[in-house]
Amino acid sequence: MAAGYTLDLKSGIGAIDTDFIPQNIKSPSHIKKICSNNTTIDIEWNKPDVWNIAIQGYAVLWDNSPNTLPDSQITTSDTSNTSPILPEGDNYYVHIRAIDDQGLWSNIAAHLGPFCIKFPNVLEPQGLHVSNITGGRIELKWHLMGEDIFYNVYRSDRENGFYIKCDPFNLTKPEYTDSNVTGDMTYWYKISASNAQGEESLLSAPVSAQSESTEVGFQLLPFQTHQMQIAGLTAHYPIQVLPIGNYSDDVQLWVVNLHSWINYKLNKQVLSPPAFVTLELVIPDTLQAGNDMFKVVAIGSNFQVEQSLSLDIVNPAFDESTISAYIKNNQVRMNIPVQIYGSIQPSRVNASLLVYIQNESDDSPVLKETMTNNTSGYQLDFIPQQTGTYKVYAKWEGDDLFKVFGAISLHI
Repeated sequence: MAAGYTLDLKSGIGAIDTDFIPQNIKSPSHIKKICSNNTTIDIEWNKPDVWNIAIQGYAVLWDNSPNTLPDSQITTSDTSNTSPILPEGDNYYVHIRAIDDQGLWSNIAAHLGPFCIKFPNVLEPQGLHVSNITGGRIELKWHLMGEDIFYNVYRSDRENGFYIKCDPFNLTKPEYTDSNVTGDMTYWYKISASNAQGEESLLSAPVSAQSESTEVGFQLLPFQTHQMQIAGLTAHYPIQVLPIGNYSDDVQLWVVNLHSWINYKLNKQVLSPPAFVTLELVIPDTLQAGNDMFKVVAIGSNFQVEQSLSLDIVNPAFDESTISAYIKNNQVRMNIPVQIYGSIQPSRVNASLLVYIQNESDDSPVLKETMTNNTSGYQLDFIPQQTGTYKVYAKWEGDDLFKVFGAISLHI
């Protein structure tokens, strides 16, 4: 009945009719008169169907009586509610009473029940674990519980997500293989046990498993994608070639888009993953400084990948430095710190400076970073690890290239 204003014909006194109640009350979690081991009950409803009246809130009461009228105290302004944790019992009811925006309470309530909470006479299974993952299959096992026990397997894509039963009925062995999986996905599993009377235990603690990738192929994993080297020397790029899935065929490698003056060598051009290969770039000493972008291409059976690499080429013979350098030590010895210092021109304070130190007999340079001080000077320490002649190059953020500014001779 809609709320409104009525007239008492005997007394002639106006009165407010407050028989407005929530509509379509239902439970998405439980079924009336059907026992469940879920100890909290969810309910939801629609607002009262009244004309020109807004609802301020609701009083919600859970008890064991079918027709209780809740007290005049707002419990929620939403059209849903969850019961407190309930003990075992078969006579739970919920009562919902509405209040409008004028502060008037309905004189009747909506009721729903009875609901039953009952713990099963079946223990939950123990020992759930992932026994194997292979291809598109995840295998589960757990402890055997005895005769006349059936098992149920539930799966979710989140640990605390919604678990859906994924096994066939009457699973009698303590194992299950899930073959309905997508590659490279994480799945969560719980299990329960049921007896011959149809009672189902509580769910076990979850376990997770990540399915294998269904992709078959290989990948290139370079240790470095960018290198810097002086013209006249050789740059080295170590690369791992790893299989994806169960790929087992040969792979052929070559290099494309490389500067025509640079020759490359691969210690293995045809290989079977997993494998390790080294790419060598032989840089002519006549090649001017610059950056070279190129790719390593790998082709196998029905699969191809490309890996982009880059090379910064330094050639001090083609440029003149604006950086000075000096050695503070009168005598240079191996394993004794050498102080390199100097300044940049034009003067600049707090400029980033990168020093490149190369032994004439070693392809692996040493890079050191520093900053200019308030007089545009700089200094850094270098510890020689071997005898020979060291060439020292440097650049600062105002330069495009490394530029030679001197050489250090070690006297042992």
